[in-house]
Amino acid sequence: MNSSTRALLALLAVLAAPFTARALGAQDAETPDPAALIERFEGLGFRQKAAIVRTLQRQLSSLDDPALARIRVFYTDASELPDAAESAPVFDPAVTARAEHEAGRAPARTPLPADDERYRAAKERYRRPGFLPELQREVTYDWCQGELVKLPALGYDAWFANVAHGHAPGTDQAVAVIQSRLDRGDEMRELASWFGHAYCDLDAHSYPGLTLYDVWYSGKVVDIPDVDAIPFAHEILGKTSMRSPLSGTPRDRLYQEIAAASGRYRTHRTLCEAAAAAFVAAEPDMDPRYALMVPRFHYLFAKHDDDLDEVVKVILATDRDTLLREVDEKIRQPDGAAWELREGRKRELATMHSRIRTLAKNALDQFGG
Repeated sequence: MNSSTRALLALLAVLAAPFTARALGAQDAETPDPAALIERFEGLGFRQKAAIVRTLQRQLSSLDDPALARIRVFYTDASELPDAAESAPVFDPAVTARAEHEAGRAPARTPLPADDERYRAAKERYRRPGFLPELQREVTYDWCQGELVKLPALGYDAWFANVAHGHAPGTDQAVAVIQSRLDRGDEMRELASWFGHAYCDLDAHSYPGLTLYDVWYSGKVVDIPDVDAIPFAHEILGKTSMRSPLSGTPRDRLYQEIAAASGRYRTHRTLCEAAAAAFVAAEPDMDPRYALMVPRFHYLFAKHDDDLDEVVKVILATDRDTLLREVDEKIRQPDGAAWELREGRKRELATMHSRIRTLAKNALDQFGG
């Protein structure tokens, strides 16, 4: 992290101070604990669960709430979307390192099972902070393919878990759509595709559920096979003359290029995530370094009356640091109009979460939970 980035994050930390630790804290103290609600619900029988979910669906569909109404706008028929991939793709050594593959030095990849000690160690070593990890999704954004995709429909337990956390139905779709609208630019799409591939070790084992984005995000030393590195040289850098085996200075320089690209892509992707999270949550659970951006997007969405086209135009018109600086200049004065616009949006979202959790508790009480 360079000095200018550290300075920017320090400024963000000051300006992102909770608008009212008192207001949100007091409200949270009065609303039910999500874990307790979920535990009660999971202990019920099928009929009780069905009655609770139907009741909440009716109540939420007619609830007069500004934040909830904004999320409803993004609802889409998930049945029309392509299915999400079961796992991240892997690079084929027969294509990316053909000579080495034919010589037996670049074998086909073998996926490690999740209970393998090597898999568990890699997952722990390269653990990346979650993005809205409590949000159960039926729709998500596939960064590798650059499209919305559908996941299996939520059962009663998963659906209720969302409500217990204060998430309105359709929150997953709002998040996915906003991410898709912000994920623009030829370079970023190329990087998304490469970093979206599964991580593989030097022994030709692949790690389902662990991507190249995850391992490079970690900031730790990463060794990747030529089978994976060569496509970066060819497709991202246009250096089509590079061939396996890689060694010495060419390999070191390629790794430096990958590390630099990882930083650019993380800057882009976390910006998209922070903006999407700001639309649906007052204090979203995500990497705390990038959660500092969320209040800026609370302001931007409120400033532009939630016109996504306009917000996307503003965000993509400049680089991240310039955008945040410009927003901070507007909201620097406490109790000013811009400051209050931001705080008002956060209060609306916090109120929505509280109201939804309270409805969940009331439904549990009504049906014997």
